[in-house]
Amino acid sequence: MEEVYKPQTKQELAHAYGVTLRTISSWLEPHLDEVGERKGRTYTPNQIKIIYDIIGPPSLVGNEKEDDGRSNVLCKITLNTTRKIKRR
Repeated sequence: MEEVYKPQTKQELAHAYGVTLRTISSWLEPHLDEVGERKGRTYTPNQIKIIYDIIGPPSLVGNEKEDDGRSNVLCKITLNTTRKIKRR
């Protein structure tokens, strides 16, 4: 069965990956030609598929290793820093 992708805003993408809007923007910036322009405020289902192909689906981000063996340290540092900043 083929996967179905829903249109998403950049903010929704950032939330799905557990990162800030600035971080998701920096991840996508090198791939703007491949992803293409948003339609209004949202990425189309085809663009979402391209984004998932480039940086992986949100469920994989935060795992210790990506498919190609690269470490996903940036997300772990971001999440751990957020937890440490909470007031006591």
